[in-house]
Amino acid sequence: MGDDYCRPVGVSLGVSLTILLRHRAGTWRVCRKVGRPGIAATLCLCGASLLFLHAMQFTTIANIAFLIAVSPFIAAALAWLLLRKTVTLRTWIAAAAALCGVGVMVFDGLSLDDATGIFLALGTATLMAGYAVSVRLGRNVDMTPAVALSGILAVFASALLVTDLAIS
Repeated sequence: MGDDYCRPVGVSLGVSLTILLRHRAGTWRVCRKVGRPGIAATLCLCGASLLFLHAMQFTTIANIAFLIAVSPFIAAALAWLLLRKTVTLRTWIAAAAALCGVGVMVFDGLSLDDATGIFLALGTATLMAGYAVSVRLGRNVDMTPAVALSGILAVFASALLVTDLAIS
């Protein structure tokens, strides 16, 4: 369980230090400028990180990787829905083929024991897509503070779940 706590600590410290070094006195201003897209990006990335860490406890890394591979296609669908971005027929066909491929790869090793991990991995992919769309919404602003804040939120969320600080 200590791993769940240490990963976001490293992310939040590393990215926060980078922001401080890059913006120095203007750090607070840069952080405030992220606005609603930055808040959405923060929540999506924090949620994706937490779901990913917990998915590893319930299914194989291979299943998680296959499922996360569809996040660009989920992002295309979200961008189409939320941003009214045009998605070409070629992209829809590629998305359908990718989903079929993921289904074939994951289905063979699927068991009821994996269902929780599969669900968490799909949630991870969806939240990663939400993060990508949020960053696209805030494309005119430095969204790095959203990454740092997502790590900080993940630290607090993980602290509620950690029973010990042992690292595997």
